[in-house]
Amino acid sequence: MPITIRDETASGQLIHETVLDLDSKRTTVRDLIRIRHFQDLENRMMKHLLQSNQSGDATPDAEHKSPSASGRPTKDEWKAEIRNTINCFLNNDFYVLIDNYQPDTLDQRVPLQPNSQVRFIGNVPKIEKI
Repeated sequence: MPITIRDETASGQLIHETVLDLDSKRTTVRDLIRIRHFQDLENRMMKHLLQSNQSGDATPDAEHKSPSASGRPTKDEWKAEIRNTINCFLNNDFYVLIDNYQPDTLDQRVPLQPNSQVRFIGNVPKIEKI
């Protein structure tokens, strides 16, 4: 089932958009964050591969290099990124709208329809009082 993932600013400016194919008609915000991060990881790896191929740095044994040399984050780095994003959600640094519905918690089950739109929207930065 195709869904659209959009990253937006608080003013509604589109930063990034992608279409993903999901198996489930119900999911949680936590799972959507994981899916979004996995997609971002794939995009970064593809970009790194393309840049390596264009510069002539790609080698057949690139798969055997360290994660930093291959452009791939380690499993621990990937998990840390997800934890950080979850903390940002909990701190209201961004919010999620699923077909204009705003879930309250990470583990709330939300329905998805074919062509649902999931929007990750960054909040306006907080201003510290002096």
